[in-house]
Amino acid sequence: MRKIDPPHFDDDALLSNLIYSRSPHAVRVETRRQDILNRYRTYLQHEGNPWSVQEDPSFAPIKHNLEALYAAPPIVLDPINALRNSIEGACPMCGRSALGTLDHYLPQSSYTEFAFFSKNLIPACDRCNNNRGVLVKGLQPAERPVHPYFDQFTTDRILSVNITGDLRAPEFTPVAINLSGAELATVQWHVENVITPAGAPAFFGHMWGVLASEKRKMLYNCSSVQAVHESLLWLAEYEATQKRSLNAWESAFYHGVAANSQVVEYIFNI
Repeated sequence: MRKIDPPHFDDDALLSNLIYSRSPHAVRVETRRQDILNRYRTYLQHEGNPWSVQEDPSFAPIKHNLEALYAAPPIVLDPINALRNSIEGACPMCGRSALGTLDHYLPQSSYTEFAFFSKNLIPACDRCNNNRGVLVKGLQPAERPVHPYFDQFTTDRILSVNITGDLRAPEFTPVAINLSGAELATVQWHVENVITPAGAPAFFGHMWGVLASEKRKMLYNCSSVQAVHESLLWLAEYEATQKRSLNAWESAFYHGVAANSQVVEYIFNI
């Protein structure tokens, strides 16, 4: 999870200029241009929140045209392609150290009018993009995916790791921290439905194996329990800087390890 700046595209102009592409799909979409623009404004007003931006089945007749324009964009939509490689660091959706795809925050299959709306397209990794599918909200209000363009709380550390079981082969669970109310409900849902399916627990297990076997290479000071704790906190901040997010998986892992005094002592005694 990570806060990133929304793309500075004139989406109204991109949509209006489609007609100059002479694509038959663009001609068909032109018949609903004003309706799509109104939907863009609704999206921005509610910051993409699926509890407020309801599905609109009236766009079903041009769904194929909108999807075709996204899949094979004409020149006037070239700026959209640039979004895929517009950032570096951790995936804004899940926190994994990978990018390369565009994730439709509101799924293209059910919100086709936002198929190439830049504020609905998030540079992301293939895992969280594919694994979430069309899942867009839970059973209770506030249960939804984190929106990297609009959710300001993602600038803070809101992801850590719980470590349980036999520390020779522990279990790792990503958890939401430092939140309450609706924000906590949002991030808890996001952890369960985006971060965990993307493979975070297995990744944390791999990192544990490296830390346990190579602690003197990983930690700059192992002379005492306190020194190990401080080294872990330093690693958490270092990884956050490298991955440009306090909620990158690497940073969340070291933060969770440092927060568990029993685990810190275990590492010291290895």
